[in-house]
Amino acid sequence: MNQNKKAAQGVGTLIVFIALILVSGIAAAVLVQTATSLQSQSTGVSNQVEEKITKGIEVVQVTVSDVSDGTINQTTDILNILTRLSVGSGPINLDNLLISMDSTTNTALFEVNPNTLPNPNYYDVTYLSNGGTPITDGYIQRGELVRIQIISPVDIIESEKFEVGFLGNNIQSTIYDVTTPNAMVQNTVQLYP
Repeated sequence: MNQNKKAAQGVGTLIVFIALILVSGIAAAVLVQTATSLQSQSTGVSNQVEEKITKGIEVVQVTVSDVSDGTINQTTDILNILTRLSVGSGPINLDNLLISMDSTTNTALFEVNPNTLPNPNYYDVTYLSNGGTPITDGYIQRGELVRIQIISPVDIIESEKFEVGFLGNNIQSTIYDVTTPNAMVQNTVQLYP
């Protein structure tokens, strides 16, 4: 009888041990599933963040033409913004790119011009260099030098500050401070850098 009691205790302990192993196995499977799910989510988020951080526009130069009167005249004078992609940036779809111009008296947003006629609400794009890659209209790609032209939405006088910004979906927002020189007497004046 004593041996049967010990055997029953041993079988009970064995059942508890097996149940513990099964519960541990189920818990391990849940942990592995959760870790896999979190890893795939974090990879997706990191790819989105990387794309947002690395996609951007770098301004090389800003000039304005026909300002010998000392003023960038509203609706007639054109700002020429020479740009290229930021280092490490992938191609940027111009349909996703907005350009802002903020002065002390006005803020304006410009979209890519859908046609070839000048329009004060849009910006025009001219490809100056393709860096050896084929030009794809509507995109700025690595190696390309692009001139963006906008018509000033406001009169800007000598020694006045304004900002030119680049915004858009999956594009790093960048703002450039621009100051007009003390005297604008030449036909073409460099404003930045």
